[in-house]
Amino acid sequence: PAPEPEPEEEAAAGGSGRSDALFSRLRRRVRGRVLDELRDRNNLAAARTEDSILETHVENALVFRKALADELSAPEAVEMYLETMMLPEGVSDVIYNRSLRVLADQVLPPIPNDSATPAGSEAVVAASVEVPRA
Repeated sequence: PAPEPEPEEEAAAGGSGRSDALFSRLRRRVRGRVLDELRDRNNLAAARTEDSILETHVENALVFRKALADELSAPEAVEMYLETMMLPEGVSDVIYNRSLRVLADQVLPPIPNDSATPAGSEAVVAASVEVPRA
């Protein structure tokens, strides 16, 4: 079923012609932009939330590794965590690599000219994008 016309659109359809139709189109375009901005903000919030979930999984995988340190190697313990959680393969790969990055930063010497901080903390962004605030 077609959406019901807004009261402004009904007035434009039976109003004084061209100017009402112009304003009706303008209102629809502005409404579309507001929805686009809302969609963009929702996407940003969803990305932030998903990244927080990934960080929580990394923290949990590292706790799992610590609990199993006497029985399994670090990569094996992280893999066991991921198998236990039954996460999708792509997500598991990200968590596995981030977890091992945290461990590598604790065990290996620093990489020369590496501007990134350990995966367990806030990352330094080399190039930032200005996002307008509403």
